[in-house]
Amino acid sequence: MINEAHKKFLNNLLDTFTNLPNNWDSYGGIATSPKAVNKAKELLEILPDYYWQVVPSPDGGVQIEMAEQGYDIEILIYAVDKN
Repeated sequence: MINEAHKKFLNNLLDTFTNLPNNWDSYGGIATSPKAVNKAKELLEILPDYYWQVVPSPDGGVQIEMAEQGYDIEILIYAVDKN
């Protein structure tokens, strides 16, 4: 599990993503979906303890990523339901 202080930091950062307007990146980025933010928070609860970072994605989703010892992991959480 992720260090509690880092998890709190990431959750607070995720909360700011919901305030992003359309075109937040000046390239037509879609406002971040609250549903994607909530799913990212759920996933952070079960990820192993690495130095994870979170970034908004231009499609309205959220990306969770980490780079350590030459490895990169990126997890994309889409803004829309993929039923």
